[in-house]
Amino acid sequence: MTAVAESMRLCMARYDVEWPDLDIDAVRDELAYWIGPRFPAEAPVPGSAAWPAPTGPYADSWHRLFREADTDAVLLAAARAEELLGSLFTAAVCDHPGSPSVFGCVLKKLRLPGGRACFLVVVGNCLDQAP
Repeated sequence: MTAVAESMRLCMARYDVEWPDLDIDAVRDELAYWIGPRFPAEAPVPGSAAWPAPTGPYADSWHRLFREADTDAVLLAAARAEELLGSLFTAAVCDHPGSPSVFGCVLKKLRLPGGRACFLVVVGNCLDQAP
């Protein structure tokens, strides 16, 4: 979940939008952009001025993942975040083709009757599939 939240945070900063207006597909690709291979001089490092740490409620989780975990753990978290967001995007497009696939619209329309928002259901399913 930390990787999903970080993808959202980075994407909100890049496009200067609030979370309801974030395109799910753009968020899915955002973390890969930041952790992907680049020239060392161009690669932002988590916690640097180019990639500052959050100060909000998930800062502790962020530090554990991005500052304390090894590269493989970060890449695995990013892959799971990408898979999760891809599942949400696919569900949004298939189940509600007339709706824009932004978080605000999709989460409202995908809320299960009397239950949790679809995003939380997808998160739960993804966590259940962890190796």
